[in-house]
Amino acid sequence: MENTKTDHSFRWFILASAVVLLIGGALTYQLVSTNGREILPTAIFFPNRDYTLTVTGPSGIRYCGTISITTADGKKSIHSLSEVGPHTFYIVGRAISVDFRKCQEDGSLKVEIAANGNRKVERSTSERYGEINLNME
Repeated sequence: MENTKTDHSFRWFILASAVVLLIGGALTYQLVSTNGREILPTAIFFPNRDYTLTVTGPSGIRYCGTISITTADGKKSIHSLSEVGPHTFYIVGRAISVDFRKCQEDGSLKVEIAANGNRKVERSTSERYGEINLNME
């Protein structure tokens, strides 16, 4: 009976050692292949989403500003624009940041960001040359 118990303990030890070596090898490979920048890919934990950015106001409202997009792989891009609204943008990324202002005194400007079609943030302004800053992750 004692011999059987020892055999099971040894098998569990071998299995646990193999799992530890497998996980350690995978993490070492990831660390070496990315030159130490990251151990686990961020895309696993923070995937890209589909964002809908809607800018509304009276037809012909002028607005300008930037849209900053961070993707799942950690890359960031900044897009400057000067547009006439209303306008809808479709963006894919992990996070989005918007800094807009009215480029005219009168009228109102409303900016809305929806992620994957359900969660929303929004702001509006009717102040002279009013600004809107929104972030969503």
